[in-house]
Amino acid sequence: MKILTQTIRFTSLLILALSSTLASADRTAYPGSICQPYYGNRAADLTYTGSRIFNNSSTSISISCPLARTDITSLYGISASIYGYRNGAHSSSIYCSVTNSSHYGTTSYFTGRSNSTSGWFNTYLRLNKSNYGGNHNVYCSLPPYSSITEISVYEF
Repeated sequence: MKILTQTIRFTSLLILALSSTLASADRTAYPGSICQPYYGNRAADLTYTGSRIFNNSSTSISISCPLARTDITSLYGISASIYGYRNGAHSSSIYCSVTNSSHYGTTSYFTGRSNSTSGWFNTYLRLNKSNYGGNHNVYCSLPPYSSITEISVYEF
């Protein structure tokens, strides 16, 4: 009976340890339609269809995608995967960056990456630090006739 009790306790502790490790990375998926034009005068050039934002102009448009913090105590950064479609008929790459800003609005941490893949793409960004509190934001230069469908974020 003693061995059975110890086995149950050990198994319970192991499950608890594994569940807290798995819970330490909090995933949230945002639709591309949360993004807005960085410059308001370009709003007419963007179309929102379901969960995506689409650039229906012949020039690239800068967009901003605010991300809600689900763990404001996290100091270990985030990873963001940006999914979408890049029209290969134009030479512009999609460039995206993710930032972390303090409560006061000053950008503290930043990383960015370009993607020139034609067709469906996934751009992965990893930010290794975050401020206590503050906010995250994804900025992209969206090429002509291209779209963002989802931003998938893990907070660490």
